[in-house]
Amino acid sequence: MITEFTIGILRETQRNPDTRVALVPQGARRLLNDYKGLSILVQPSKSRVFSDEEYVDVGCIISEDLSPCDLLLGVKEVDKNTLMEGKTYMFFSHTAKKQQHNQTLLQAIIHKNITLIDYEYLFTSKNERIAAFGYFAGLVGAYNTLRAYGIKKDIFSLAPLTGTTTKEKLWKELKKVVGRNDKILITGKGKVSRGVEEVMQACHIYKVDIDGFFNKTYDDPVYFIADPLQYAKHKNSIPFTFSDFKAHPRDFKSNFLRFAEVANIYMATHYWDIRSPKMFSLEDVKSQLFKIEVIGDITCDIDGSVPTTQRVGSIDSPYYDYNPFTGEEEKAFSGGKNITVMAVDKLPSIIPKESSEYFSDQLVNHVLSYFWMGDYNKVLKKATIAKNGKIKKRFAHLRSFVQERL
Repeated sequence: MITEFTIGILRETQRNPDTRVALVPQGARRLLNDYKGLSILVQPSKSRVFSDEEYVDVGCIISEDLSPCDLLLGVKEVDKNTLMEGKTYMFFSHTAKKQQHNQTLLQAIIHKNITLIDYEYLFTSKNERIAAFGYFAGLVGAYNTLRAYGIKKDIFSLAPLTGTTTKEKLWKELKKVVGRNDKILITGKGKVSRGVEEVMQACHIYKVDIDGFFNKTYDDPVYFIADPLQYAKHKNSIPFTFSDFKAHPRDFKSNFLRFAEVANIYMATHYWDIRSPKMFSLEDVKSQLFKIEVIGDITCDIDGSVPTTQRVGSIDSPYYDYNPFTGEEEKAFSGGKNITVMAVDKLPSIIPKESSEYFSDQLVNHVLSYFWMGDYNKVLKKATIAKNGKIKKRFAHLRSFVQERL
């Protein structure tokens, strides 16, 4: 057990800084009250949803210099030019799937002998994500996707989500949703999907089983949630379990197109492994049988499971069209056979206060004490991508990635 420990809360450094924070003032208060040898330093920030004064009020110290800290907490990727030699960082690095745009970040982490722990890989002993914003991504992603469909079909008009809002305000706005006999497909059954499903329920859009989704016609909109056993199939056409799919993703191919032939709207919330099959190909969307008109790619992986996601949109401009026949991006809602895409990677930041409070609770309750009490469940170890500048065995596939163009 470590008797003295210092946490540093980083200022977000992106071009349009995220307003969320990993540890909120009330979470900091709990930690400081429970662990007398703990100190918390906070970099000043004008964009953070909680003010500097709120941190001071609970006993934190505002400091530009975080060099005394044992652990540095951020939310999104840290500017590589601000990384401190030999420190331990925890943030969403978006590097483990070999994301090209963050290659230089991972290279800098290795070069500076940094230990990187990624929130995305913090799991319980039951293999459940511990700290995630996924539920809020689901809420906002579903709202934005329904808004896109309302605009595209000119059947209802939801207010654009600019700046920040609350869950309560979303719910009031969702009362405007008017249904047709549309079918909505959702892939994935995790926390993101739970957020999407709450939006469906708020709109009185009803869940159906797989038989109803394929074979029945309804007077009102309905949705179905598909898991890998339904949207994938084994290459040898043999039965499989979810554990099989997760352990050996290269043994599978997509079984998605049958859903695309009946769904009007698709919301992607599933976790995707780079070894897994893509849902469909860009050739598939040219078919007259491909009926999906709006895709809400809440996973937002470029060159990931949803090939029509050509780039990441922004909170202020979340939509663009994909022309299936030219393969080019076009202006959103430009008509024809275009597929309208919603792909934004900072969806939870639209509800920054509630999402930060939820995330902070998970860290305080289930993660942070491992740093000074001992990582006896190996929660931190399994989420460590790099330790002292070396890629860990669990993420060995990244070793060649960080060596490229060094």
